[in-house]
Amino acid sequence: MREYCDRYNGNTSISTNTPAAHDIVERFKKKFISEASTIAKFRHPNIIDIYDVFLENNTAYYVMEYIEGESLEDVVRSQGALFEATAINYIRQVGAALECMHQQMINHLDVKPANIMLRSNKKEVVLIDFGISKLYDDDGKELTTTLVGVSEGYAPIEQYQKGSLKEFSPQTDIYALGATFYKLIIGKTPPSINDIICNGLSFPGKISSSVENLIKNAMNINRNQRPSSITSFLQPLDMVKNEYDMLVDTAESESTLAMLGGKTHIESIAKKLFQYDNCGDVLVGEGLACVYRQGKGGYIDMNGVEVIPCVFESAYPFYNGLAQVKKEGKYGWINKKGNIVIPIVYDYCQSFRDGLAFAKIGDKLGCIDTKGKDVIPFVYDDVFNGFCNGLASVAINEKWGFIDKNGKVVIPFIYDYATDFHDGFAIVKKGNKYGCIDKEGNEVIPIGKYECISGMDFSLDKEGLTAVMTSGKWGYCDDNGKEIISCVYDKVSRFSEGYAAVWKSNWAYINKNGELMTKFKFYDAYDFEDGYAVVQNANRRYGVIDKKFNEFIPYEYQEIFQKEGFSVKLNGKWGFIDINRKIIHPCVYDERIWFDNGFAFVQKDGVLGCLDMEGRSTFDYLNK
Repeated sequence: MREYCDRYNGNTSISTNTPAAHDIVERFKKKFISEASTIAKFRHPNIIDIYDVFLENNTAYYVMEYIEGESLEDVVRSQGALFEATAINYIRQVGAALECMHQQMINHLDVKPANIMLRSNKKEVVLIDFGISKLYDDDGKELTTTLVGVSEGYAPIEQYQKGSLKEFSPQTDIYALGATFYKLIIGKTPPSINDIICNGLSFPGKISSSVENLIKNAMNINRNQRPSSITSFLQPLDMVKNEYDMLVDTAESESTLAMLGGKTHIESIAKKLFQYDNCGDVLVGEGLACVYRQGKGGYIDMNGVEVIPCVFESAYPFYNGLAQVKKEGKYGWINKKGNIVIPIVYDYCQSFRDGLAFAKIGDKLGCIDTKGKDVIPFVYDDVFNGFCNGLASVAINEKWGFIDKNGKVVIPFIYDYATDFHDGFAIVKKGNKYGCIDKEGNEVIPIGKYECISGMDFSLDKEGLTAVMTSGKWGYCDDNGKEIISCVYDKVSRFSEGYAAVWKSNWAYINKNGELMTKFKFYDAYDFEDGYAVVQNANRRYGVIDKKFNEFIPYEYQEIFQKEGFSVKLNGKWGFIDINRKIIHPCVYDERIWFDNGFAFVQKDGVLGCLDMEGRSTFDYLNK
């Protein structure tokens, strides 16, 4: 997530610049794993396969089936509208995939041509992208609370309405499947739900009456008037035999929510919070907080006064007096008065480091300074994360090397991959083997011994051990490449406060001598921080242990995040426990509690509010 984290400091591990960014990344990492776990449940020819899920480099990965082919979005873009018979064939297959999901009480919630791959044999399609899918229990009540986005033209009205997807609803996917059918045979993205409400659903092309009626029924504004199941949706297709011909474009919409954060007087800000949208993720920097109203981002100060209007598609935290913003699909920077300091003309931008930031125009990257002046020409294909220790890892023609701040090539473009430098070291790759070089290009850890080096943690943990892989197993080496802890584990974390989590069927903790400190009994295990680690037991409940590996907070929560205490989730609601295990705020809030300097902003029953560490909240004042 480039907005919140980077790979730098000479390692391949994810690093976050702020506590807020760390919490955001951790939150979405869990959603990423949840998505993979959802897909992995299925074994169906029209649902993509997941082969493995694992944690590494302070982030998460899953190994997915490779599909040789293209999406139906690409097919329509290149070929125009499809024959009805061809489209029906594809819709039947996607319907079969959805029927399988619905039998297991899962809604996909993002069915559209871009999420349907056509295998190169041109006969079989596969449903992908389960990022916002929801799982429901046998009574139809939601078990996952992932925020649901919308794809304009494919999302029914209930996906725009807060809380309307708390119960299982095949009709929501049926609407999207009907809209997908529309795109395939008309060649254009369906009208948005607002357009349909105002103007009805029209068909600018010649199609069979049977298909037209089927699509109209599926895309009915009223959920209860759509077919109740995939089977009833597909039945009319048995009578459809006509074929027709036509062309394309697509549009998607992003849904962004933001949550306030920072120090303020809890009484004075209470009423000012009404004007902003629902809470999402914390974005705070240098006394200003990012807020969103009607999908547009701006900034308020710590008294709740809007100092920069909500006019941006995206708004990011301030650092060193500048904030990156997005408008009309382009990026630039503003100052704290809202003035544009660097023009909003870039297709992509990194954060500033040492006064320089890599930016992209078209498909090439270059470097600008804080005044927007081009310092390094826009000639590079890729960049690792920007300047660190005076050098940046960049790529040209799929080869990586290093340049200085004047753009001079310091280490030639000879590597297949290269991280940034930190403390004088960088990880590099040749072929399928990794090693480590110094700033003169000398190999400190020879390239060829290790299949993977998981974050050269010379600075991240300051503990002198780095995770390495040989023969598919993980262990740890020292700064000279000497293997200190044998490579016998399937997964490992970095060392933190003297301990690391290692995986063999479950997680356990080891010390720096490789000695087991616990049994392999944790289903999930976090790094130690300030003497505590969040862990998950076999019953999928989270608790907290201390450095003697004793239970500090009982295993009874759905989620736990550590920051100035512990944010805990119970029965779908969030609360907060301080470091002394005192319950400061009970589990009644809709959004996770994230304290910054003693204050947190949360949502409760659709209202934005503020909490303090004394147990008080603006909700108390609003109720009065």
